[in-house]
Amino acid sequence: MTDEGTPTTRDDSVLEVERAIVELYRTVNERIRGHAKTFNPDLQPVGFGILRYIRLRESIRAAEISTALGMDKSSVSRQITALREMGLVETRPDPEDGRASLLVLSEASRIALAGIRDDTAAEYERALSTWTDDDVQTFAELLKKFTAQL
Repeated sequence: MTDEGTPTTRDDSVLEVERAIVELYRTVNERIRGHAKTFNPDLQPVGFGILRYIRLRESIRAAEISTALGMDKSSVSRQITALREMGLVETRPDPEDGRASLLVLSEASRIALAGIRDDTAAEYERALSTWTDDDVQTFAELLKKFTAQL
């Protein structure tokens, strides 16, 4: 690496990618904790993650959440119980299997998550405001490619 901190070899560049990802991970976790507390002071970050996943799917079985998020079924069950007690999720009968139920967001959760999503989009827009459209598009493509290969 040069005195200016510019990577000089591929190994240096890979190390810089690793450092940047560690910092990104720390920053994202900090924001998730903040969003969870803003959303509901009793909400755990993992519960907030479950809410966001339910939002993506509209309705989902608890077992599918366990599989998708790589979580133990009992942990997901405890989180869902807490989310239900806070009024953040509701259950509905599964039209395909009367014995099962689907989790859906409460209307209050749906509105609050939309607000968080809007705030996050505005924050990303501010962070990328000095980038060219081509740079933003390239970054998005490379980030997706990188994530898919992990």
